[in-house]
Amino acid sequence: MKVTNRYEMQKIADEILLVPKAKENLQDALLLNKMAAIVYSLLVEGASIGSIIEAVTSEYEVDFAVVEKDISNTIEILRKYNVVED
Repeated sequence: MKVTNRYEMQKIADEILLVPKAKENLQDALLLNKMAAIVYSLLVEGASIGSIIEAVTSEYEVDFAVVEKDISNTIEILRKYNVVED
C-alpha cells in the first residue's frame, strides 16, 4: 500500500483535511475523522495494514475484528479518492 503524492494533510482549527496539492482542485479536499487521520499518517510512514491494525487495537483497546473492518473501509475510501494505491 502506497500513499500517492496528490494530497497533503493539514489541520485547520479542530478539523483534519487532506488537501489536493494541485490548488485548482480544492473542492476535492477530504475531511478525515480521527481513525482516517491515524491510518493516513501511518501509511505515510510506510506502515503495513497489519501493523496499523495492531497499533490501533493496542492504543484504543478495541476488538481486533472491529478495527480490521474499520481500517479496511477507510482504506477503500482512500483508494476511491486516489489517496492510496497498491
